[in-house]
Amino acid sequence: MSKTQLAVITLASQTGSPLSVFLGAALALALVTLIGVAIGATLGNYLPEDLLRKLAASAFVIIGVLMFWGKI
Repeated sequence: MSKTQLAVITLASQTGSPLSVFLGAALALALVTLIGVAIGATLGNYLPEDLLRKLAASAFVIIGVLMFWGKI
């Protein structure tokens, strides 16, 4: 279970308005995805695909290590 799911569970129980919490969480996910797509498309115009894959893989490894060490 992710931090986001825990936050949504907490908000839904505190506000008593699960539909509002759902709509807010869905909108947030859509916006974050839109930002990622826009950044990816822009970087794709300037950087080779192979480099982008390596950068993404490196970012996943770094984030995983930081999560393992409790820094995130």
